Amino acid sequence: MSSFIGPIASVCSQDHLVQRALAQRRLEDENRQLRETIDELCHFDTIVGESPAILKVVDLVRTLAPTDATVMIRGESGTGKELIARAVHANSRRRYAPIVPVACGAFPETLLESELFGHERGAFESGLRSSTQSRRWSLRISF
Repeated sequence: MSSFIGPIASVCSQDHLVQRALAQRRLEDENRQLRETIDELCHFDTIVGESPAILKVVDLVRTLAPTDATVMIRGESGTGKELIARAVHANSRRRYAPIVPVACGAFPETLLESELFGHERGAFESGLRSSTQSRRWSLRISF
């Protein structure tokens, strides 16, 4: 009986390996197709406008996207800030990584500051902070 179980276990093991290899191949194909789709969507055709101001913004996006520069996008509600952020991301070296848009206006300034940069122990109990604990960053939020 034990001489019979060995070949069955071997066949099951080989079947499992084949199934894993096929699943891996499907994932690789899907990943390649998604990257091609992202590459196709990286054009600036999604930004509509012919005014000198919008053409300047598009030119700025083309210049900034390939760099590692930090970009702050400001503007009135409904002016396309997220569209510009997505254009920068889609044309950057990080285009295959996820983008996480944050509507900063939806958060109180102190909470946003805490979430983005962390907070010091006791910072919410008292507004005092010793001079030796000065921060090396600043945050300016425009609403």
